[in-house]
Amino acid sequence: MGKKKTVYRNVALGLGVAIIVVAIVVVLFMFGFIPTINSNNGAGKLTVNIQTSDLGGGVWFSGSVTNVGNRTVYNSKLHIVGTYLNGTEALDTYVAIGNQGVITANTTITLNPGFFAYSYTADTLTPKWTFTPVWTNSP
Repeated sequence: MGKKKTVYRNVALGLGVAIIVVAIVVVLFMFGFIPTINSNNGAGKLTVNIQTSDLGGGVWFSGSVTNVGNRTVYNSKLHIVGTYLNGTEALDTYVAIGNQGVITANTTITLNPGFFAYSYTADTLTPKWTFTPVWTNSP
């Protein structure tokens, strides 16, 4: 009977240790200490700072794009979308940014002021604008 108790105790101890190890690994994944295939660790990441002025038929924009990641980004573009309140699009276009689409790590690119015209009538409201950076992490 003593041997059986020892086996059960060893199994319980082994399961307890395994659960603790799994819990530690989960916490490390959650806080990014263990990179995953979709992780931004080691990748480029763009943020935008855009100012706009809607002129009722056109929009002026200016600002900057910053690569806050620790690697160069490639094929970088700014996706500009204007959407009316009823859901229809006023404008949907891409603008190349960076040096031929390349922005090195920890670099800010100042955007040249740009103007885009869109369809405007008195019965349409000024669209809501979104500026989304798009890029790849390899050439």
